[in-house]
Amino acid sequence: MFEKFTDRTRKIVALANQHAHRNGTRIIGDAEVLLGLLEEGSGVGAKILEQLGLDTKRTYNELVGKPSSFASLPMSLFPQTAEFKKMIETAIAASEALGHDHVGSEHFLLAMTMHPDSHAGQALQARNITEARVREMLGQVLAARQ
Repeated sequence: MFEKFTDRTRKIVALANQHAHRNGTRIIGDAEVLLGLLEEGSGVGAKILEQLGLDTKRTYNELVGKPSSFASLPMSLFPQTAEFKKMIETAIAASEALGHDHVGSEHFLLAMTMHPDSHAGQALQARNITEARVREMLGQVLAARQ
């Protein structure tokens, strides 16, 4: 499942894992992946957020360390939330739908916006980062690369 992930995407997941441990939850959700994407900062996903006017450093600082709704869950649970799993599956599907042979930060970002009721989706929606806006910007980024 993760074989198509870029090195950058793997780093984002590793950073998400670190955020979960720092928050004391040890459960990785899509919000932690958003934090990882913002912290990594150099991927297409982060660039799209900057081009859409998001102050990534400020947003990161606002989101980091917020109490997680998973803090009270026992440590014996599987370390990934349903939102995380859904986001990963959606990112893979988005990559395939775009005809890409990799899963990058742009696919993570797109997946987060495709689930506006998730933690990451809500954080992005609150900042007016929507699926339509991300798709438009991704199209521009891809067209500029050709």
